Amino acid sequence: MKRKKGILFFFPLAALLPSILCQSGCKNATRGEDRTVPVVTVSVLPQKYFIESITGGKVQVNVMIPADASPASYEPTSRQMQQLDASGLYVMNGHLGFEKAWEGKVRENYPGLAVIRLADHVDLITGGHHAADPHIWMSPKTVRLFLPALYGALKEAYPEMEEWMEMHYGRLIARVDSIDKLMEDSFRDLASRKFIIFHPALTYLARDYGLEQYAMEEEGKEPSVHGMRNLVELARRENIRVVFIQEEFDQENARTLAAEIGGKVISLNPLDPDWDDNMEKIRNTLVSVLQPHEEK
Repeated sequence: MKRKKGILFFFPLAALLPSILCQSGCKNATRGEDRTVPVVTVSVLPQKYFIESITGGKVQVNVMIPADASPASYEPTSRQMQQLDASGLYVMNGHLGFEKAWEGKVRENYPGLAVIRLADHVDLITGGHHAADPHIWMSPKTVRLFLPALYGALKEAYPEMEEWMEMHYGRLIARVDSIDKLMEDSFRDLASRKFIIFHPALTYLARDYGLEQYAMEEEGKEPSVHGMRNLVELARRENIRVVFIQEEFDQENARTLAAEIGGKVISLNPLDPDWDDNMEKIRNTLVSVLQPHEEK
């Protein structure tokens, strides 16, 4: 099949990784399954939402990094690698630690696997402990940038579903645009635009909607005493009373900071599989925390 430049590339021929192969019985069981349903592999759960939305649920989605695992250090199971072998497309984020560690191995072991890197299609934010911030799915505006490329990759992989996907893609774009407008309207008139978060997962959302994110982490590590002191001073000066933290992180430092400023800790989940519902939760929480000006 034809491949568009800048969207898809192919991995060279090699054998499957010995360290992650099942015994022959496991492989035979895989061959015995219903292979009529196309398989698409993604790195993280939010990408599954976009695939299922565009394809109208007509593909099986293999998620490499579970919700309770670290995108920086996860190692896939043999079952996941078999699903990758059966996939017609691998949707990578592009800058996750997991992907950096495994991309070379995947290149070496999977012939003909088409891949799209979503990060290649957005305006990346660089700096901090990442070469580029990987949380590109956490802002509707940034999502809107990579969706056309994702749609194009799916059409190339499954041309027989093009008409079906065109209809569902249009619906997805309408939803993303609606969420984008709702965020613009909600964040337009806020008493404060600054918030504190343990791990900087809302970098793109903050940039795209004129907010200011202050991360507790320092180069991906726990905050220093000096860093904590600066955050306490910032919070008191800006009247910040909430500290956001992702569910998978230890909350001790966040709770310590919240106690110092007389505030509270609020959990969020960047890997929530229900992307639009998660965006609504985050919007509502930020509006509540940042206290919009009352109409006069």
